[in-house]
Amino acid sequence: MINVLYIAVGEGGSDQALITLIKELKSKIRPYVTLGKLASLSTINKLKSENIPYSILNYDFFWYPSKKNLWNYITRPIYAFKLKNKKKFFTKQIIELSKQYKIDIIHTNSSAYQFGATAAQSLKIPHIWHLREYQSLDFGHSHAYSLPYLKKQLHKSGNFNIAITKGIYNFYQLKEENSTIIYDGVLRQSYKPKEFPKEKYFLFVGRIVKEKGIFSLLNSYKDYLLRGGTFKLILAGNYSSKTKQKIDRLIGKYNIQNNITLKGALPTNQIYDLMNRATALIVPSPFEAFGLITAEAMFNKCLVIGKDTAGTKEQFDNGQKKYNKEIALRFTNEQQLATHLTDIEQKQIQQYTEIIERAYNYVSSLYSIENNAKQIERLYTSILRT
Repeated sequence: MINVLYIAVGEGGSDQALITLIKELKSKIRPYVTLGKLASLSTINKLKSENIPYSILNYDFFWYPSKKNLWNYITRPIYAFKLKNKKKFFTKQIIELSKQYKIDIIHTNSSAYQFGATAAQSLKIPHIWHLREYQSLDFGHSHAYSLPYLKKQLHKSGNFNIAITKGIYNFYQLKEENSTIIYDGVLRQSYKPKEFPKEKYFLFVGRIVKEKGIFSLLNSYKDYLLRGGTFKLILAGNYSSKTKQKIDRLIGKYNIQNNITLKGALPTNQIYDLMNRATALIVPSPFEAFGLITAEAMFNKCLVIGKDTAGTKEQFDNGQKKYNKEIALRFTNEQQLATHLTDIEQKQIQQYTEIIERAYNYVSSLYSIENNAKQIERLYTSILRT
């Protein structure tokens, strides 16, 4: 058995992928998970239900605030000093836990934490950096202490990197000698979606924030309605009160209050039911690192309309390369998205059955839980031999 300490965010898709991995490897590893200050009750309950030991260390992301805020930019030296002290503090905690649980590998489940790598170097054990974010392109933050500094850490002896897409692999300028691309495991190969009649609504799932393209989506949806569209739009995901106020103002300005429903955060089974019934899922994020929601929708035989950039584009391109045909509908601007929505309503969803089936077959083979777990198990075994 391999003793692995996982450093996790505590909420979101990265933790969903991690818990899925741990469950699949339960006969091969003894896991211990640490959670940050964002730890959600949902994540904690999932760990408890699977009898996965954990602790909450209350750490936050290791990145600088956006340069768009002048005060944050001016006070960066102070922020860097505080970050350095936090790194020392959490490194010490990880070292203590690693000694207590006789850890063989430290596996940091995000690019935005650096203390796991430092702890592993001190203990002289392997460290895996699971690179899931661009940080700057998808979240609008600067790398601590700089991008060149982080790249240098990624190439240190004893460190091994997993990039969840080719795009992230290239962004961090990773090298074959200590890095690999492993796509997340989403669902089992045997997964069969429920069969529901498609209903007259489009769906957005994810954090309801500007970075996910939510306001661009609303603009396109308004144009679709002006062209005579009648389908509803459902938004499912977490949102802040500030973002909710902005959305309400925009919806009021467009006078489309009766066409949009905000569901808030929902459990996975309810999200999948929404996908099963939706006419299409819309992925408007301008820079999605991977796009777990895209794969989940395809598993649930839901047509995907995605922005032709970053991880979303990579998924679409991989599918097109395999079948020499598209597995989703692409758009590059708001007008193209509005046109897709209009065409789908006019042509009816039955016209897109072949695309939906290709997408389902594609994700079942490439993004299966089994495939993901086998690759990571092989990585664990190989690095312990070096």
